[in-house]
Amino acid sequence: MGEDSVRPFLGYPDKFVILLALTSNKGSSDFQFLEENNGDKLYEQVLEKGKKWGTPEEMMFVVGATHPEHLKQVRARVPEHFLLVPGVGAQGG
Repeated sequence: MGEDSVRPFLGYPDKFVILLALTSNKGSSDFQFLEENNGDKLYEQVLEKGKKWGTPEEMMFVVGATHPEHLKQVRARVPEHFLLVPGVGAQGG
């Protein structure tokens, strides 16, 4: 799904669109760490495109707590957006 699927949900006052960028499930490595020719991983591309679609007031990103080594990179790419960070507790985050 892309911008055409996200755009209709943007612009509602006090509501967020939440994009999955880097999830905490084991299978996240199946796709989210695949690299493009420019060296960016898929989750990094989701962050870059998503921040162009929605402002920090209308777009947030899921970034799993089981990948703490990537949180600093994520925050550098989307410094103003809220992050939903699941995986603390039973998942080991």
